[in-house]
Amino acid sequence: MRTVVVATDFSTRSDRAIRRGVLISKVSGAELVLVHAIDDDQPQRLIDAAHLEAKLELAPQVSTLRTLDGVNASYRICIGDPFS
Repeated sequence: MRTVVVATDFSTRSDRAIRRGVLISKVSGAELVLVHAIDDDQPQRLIDAAHLEAKLELAPQVSTLRTLDGVNASYRICIGDPFS
């Protein structure tokens, strides 16, 4: 396995999924990618605000995963239909 992808909506449930993803990544040596989807069915200013908010949440989280957990981690913010 080369990449573990974990979707997050910043909920407690997502936090648990991320922890599981970290464990799988550590055991397998895979990269961990956190993904957050932003619904594009809203005004652009709201999309931009949601994108900034997600970046402010994900960037430090990924940094912590790299530093404290020793996992090769990154993040992606996708804009579109979250259910697709």
